[in-house]
Amino acid sequence: MASVTYENVTKSFGAVEVIKGVDLNIQDGELVVFVGPSGCGKSTLLRMIAGLETATSGTLKIGDRKVNDVPPKERDIAMVFQNYALYPHMTVAENISFGLKLRGMSKTERREAAQKAATVLGIENLLDRKPKELSGGQRQRVAMGRAIVRDPAVFLMDEPLSNLDAKLRTQMRVEIRKMQHRLGTTTIYVTHDQVEAMTLADRIAVLEGGYVRQFGTPDELYHNPANKFVAGFLGSPAINFLPANLQGATLELPGGEKVKLASERLPGARDGEQVEVAVRPENIHIQRDSATLPEGWASWQAEVSLVEALGSENLAYTRMGEHEVTAKITDNTSIREGDTCTFAFELSRAHLFHSSDGTLLSSGAKA
Repeated sequence: MASVTYENVTKSFGAVEVIKGVDLNIQDGELVVFVGPSGCGKSTLLRMIAGLETATSGTLKIGDRKVNDVPPKERDIAMVFQNYALYPHMTVAENISFGLKLRGMSKTERREAAQKAATVLGIENLLDRKPKELSGGQRQRVAMGRAIVRDPAVFLMDEPLSNLDAKLRTQMRVEIRKMQHRLGTTTIYVTHDQVEAMTLADRIAVLEGGYVRQFGTPDELYHNPANKFVAGFLGSPAINFLPANLQGATLELPGGEKVKLASERLPGARDGEQVEVAVRPENIHIQRDSATLPEGWASWQAEVSLVEALGSENLAYTRMGEHEVTAKITDNTSIREGDTCTFAFELSRAHLFHSSDGTLLSSGAKA
């Protein structure tokens, strides 16, 4: 096992720079997820540490060893791809242990190693089957077994669950997390799925346009996003963004709603500045009584245009002025399409961002 370090790493394809000065320190035994939209550079970062792409500049380290010019086979890594890439004519045991055969291990040793890896993944009863006899989830386990059996310093996983259905993805996320805890191997996992990132990671690197916009724990990124992009990318359903005008210690929201705030929450803000108020759906409530809300709360009346019933919660879609707002209703409140309700949120639970560049102005309290 080993740490992984990126020091001011860049990568260009011709005149196009796709990785722009990335610095990351992934600790020994940590599971780190690279997440971001398509084309943000997450797979390129992974492929560079694997040796499948060469860094244009900067330093890549596995442990204390610089690996920029080290061939992939000498980096002590194991990679799991989106495509299972199993040999159809080989059994599960032979697929898992094929790399050990190339190393010259005896047949008995290979079988024992395959049995051990299969036991970790719960497929020990499938060792004599061929890939065509397996489900998608079982094939993915075989692909991971092939990586585990090598006992590498680092696991690299490039969207390994994207070919599975929703139920299997959830199941395999749990299995990967258990496996990583059991083995304690440093793991870098690439996905575009923010739910996968939040549930799997010790820490998450959120990428956009070749930059790491924030690197931290799922809790840090969710409750204290560094900028508007991170706030909008993480969370399901997505965070609500509402434009507002700052006038002294008052925010004017869409539809003319005005909310007073403590000016000390907005260091560096200018009077008359346009800002973005970002409030999570779970922090928007339906007010059933006519009691006056305390200072610092925003409220407005609006019609519910759509309700998504999800069993333990309902998602209510409405508007504030011209802007759509999603509220997550987790209590027993009965709500239907066409209802006119009073919605409210506490401004101290919201994040405020500069409209001009999306940088953080004020972070809301943790819900």
